[in-house]
Amino acid sequence: MKTTRFLLLGICITFFAIIGACQPMKPRLKSYLPEEGSLFRITFSYPSNWDFEVDPDPGKTYAGMTVLEPYPAGEGINEKSRLAGIDVLLDSKPQDRMQEEIDAYLEDIEALDRLELRDDQALQIEGHSARWLTIVNTWESTNPGTTYIAEFIYLLAEDRYYTVSLYIPESEVRGRFHTEFKAMVESIKFLP
Repeated sequence: MKTTRFLLLGICITFFAIIGACQPMKPRLKSYLPEEGSLFRITFSYPSNWDFEVDPDPGKTYAGMTVLEPYPAGEGINEKSRLAGIDVLLDSKPQDRMQEEIDAYLEDIEALDRLELRDDQALQIEGHSARWLTIVNTWESTNPGTTYIAEFIYLLAEDRYYTVSLYIPESEVRGRFHTEFKAMVESIKFLP
């Protein structure tokens, strides 16, 4: 009787171990926490295999960091040029400055045939005003025939504003990098 119980227990443990091993692994996350004196006043989570390159020469009013080509192209996809970035600009009138940048970008979209505004949303992130632009870019000089998606989230916070950006081939919308980018945006928290 004891042997049968141990045998059944062993089978159950083996079964659950196999089931657990077959589950897709979620990438481990890192948390970004700015260093003392940084212009960044936000934290966020991102996949541990992303390698943020910090702007080597931040100024007194600007800082930035970028992730470039975190994953190789998928099977059958040869496009290049994938990036995500976060910039911060300190300004005495950040709302005006941010709006000027948005207006200039919207004017470029109107003037250039290769750019198309796909979406323009006003939203709140952690109680702060934000605007999310999605642009289709048919820039032929990098990869002829390839369409790219650029996403820009302008995020206003007291005396500064952030620009969170993504640039990927349109074929990778809702793919791994795009999904992880959106999760990173959702994880943004403001420091006091």
